[in-house]
Amino acid sequence: MVTLLFILIAYAIRKRYLPEDASKLEIAIYYAFSVTMTPLFGPWLYKKLANCSQYDNKKSDDYGYIIPD
Repeated sequence: MVTLLFILIAYAIRKRYLPEDASKLEIAIYYAFSVTMTPLFGPWLYKKLANCSQYDNKKSDDYGYIIPD
């Protein structure tokens, strides 16, 4: 199921990385690379993006209420 998700993501962004006249070998390499690299770099990248806020997320002034711990 997860592999299918990675293939769908690769299919959605294929026009950015694959030329229109790509051979079957190039397409196979692209999908194999996408499926193997997404779980390797995905969690690290998600953690970096989630922790890059420039302010304290626990301030009650930002949300109008206190976020419980």
